Amino acid sequence: MKSLSVAMLIVSSIVGVGFASGREIVAIFGMQGKLPFWIIPICIILIFFISLLFLSISRNVHKCGNLNYNQALFGKFGCVADVFSLINSFVIFAAMLSAFAAFSNVKLQTAWGSVHIASLAIGFLGVLIAKLGIEGLIRINTILVPFVIISLTVVPIFAIKRFDFSLNFAISHISQSIVYVGLNMYLASNALFKMNLSKRQTITSASIASMIFGILLTLLVLALNGNPQAFNSSMPILIIAKQYNYFANIVINCTLVSCIFTSLIIAIYNIVEFFKFTKSRFLTGLSALCVAFAISGLGFKNIVTIFYPAIGVVGIVFIIACILSMYRQKNKDCKCK
Repeated sequence: MKSLSVAMLIVSSIVGVGFASGREIVAIFGMQGKLPFWIIPICIILIFFISLLFLSISRNVHKCGNLNYNQALFGKFGCVADVFSLINSFVIFAAMLSAFAAFSNVKLQTAWGSVHIASLAIGFLGVLIAKLGIEGLIRINTILVPFVIISLTVVPIFAIKRFDFSLNFAISHISQSIVYVGLNMYLASNALFKMNLSKRQTITSASIASMIFGILLTLLVLALNGNPQAFNSSMPILIIAKQYNYFANIVINCTLVSCIFTSLIIAIYNIVEFFKFTKSRFLTGLSALCVAFAISGLGFKNIVTIFYPAIGVVGIVFIIACILSMYRQKNKDCKCK
């Protein structure tokens, strides 16, 4: 059961609103007008091995009793890694608030202008979840992620008109997949490093998460490649759902909200954990909400354009550093200082 819960946590970090909408996949991989087949096995392999990497590091760090994984990995440079993780979490937090503001468009008129009250509300709910710690995070993901998986399986299946794969391979498919997976897995790293799974549980969690993502990606690729109208839209999955029926449209809208929320609570949890030396997790979360809400004023498109590429690069560097650390420690249980 713990393996399944951790797998759901991994899936929730990757299947965010960008993936669920279809826009992220098209923007990264659809330059030639078709989504290539090869991104599916490449992403499955990357997610499997990066999940193994993070969970194995977590097990080693727990063995030596040093729960500051950045310190264990990077030594005196651990504080630098902590700061990058914090910035990443604030960017994701702000991006999800701005995404929900654009999605809901519920505003409150004040003397200082309009306020996106709906994004504040979902941010506050996220603070309450993050206040519960890692167990609260796992519980909410165990509830929401299965719903996301089912809806992102059923709706694309009915939208598939033909098995249309682009089999042309390019080296860029590998580099694009690395950036995409690195960006999303970096967000999950802090929560995964809190896990303490056995080797068997680690392999099981990584296997389940990578295969679930592989299935969802395959169905999304087939649905989009067979639907040019959806492929070229800003929210492809919404176009697909509207073409199917009204009920599918409602389900997909709920799915996008769920994806926003799961990414949001992971980001808040990371921030609260960074400031765990404070007396109140709740007040820390509220303060983080204020900062992220201010940043969200930039708008979802601007946040993604300005910050996401840099986060992707940092995520890749972080993963490489983790690999090098594991290589240096392969004949030891962990690095204790």
